[in-house]
Formats: sequence, C-alpha cells, structure tokens
Amino acid sequence: MKWTRENPVRERVAEEERILERVDEDGNRWTKVYFGGGAHFRNWLNQFLELRGEDDVQVEEMDSRRF
Repeated sequence: MKWTRENPVRERVAEEERILERVDEDGNRWTKVYFGGGAHFRNWLNQFLELRGEDDVQVEEMDSRRF
C-alpha cells in the first residue's frame, strides 16, 4: 500500500506514529508507548498496570472511524 492521500488509513496511522509525546493542561509530559487496540492492547495495559500502577498510565481513546 502507498502512503499517500490515496490511502487515508495509512496516512492517519503514519500521522499518529509521528506523535511521540504530549503535554497535558497541568504541564505534565506524557510519552506514548503504545498505539493500538483490541485484545492485544488490553493485555499489554493490564501487564503495564501490574508493573507500574495506575499513576503512571494515561489512556487516550481515539475515534476509530477515522481508520
């Protein structure tokens, strides 16, 4: 598949992959470590929460209709 306007799904995924961190309204810097969904994401998140705790995790849900 091409990474052009002819393929909006690939373009949107590529755009999301370029976002590596965010700063929230309180000035906290968040580093993106995972982009995806489904059962694999839920498994990954559960393992991460077990190791690090909820204080170190922020989940941002994307509108999947754009993909």
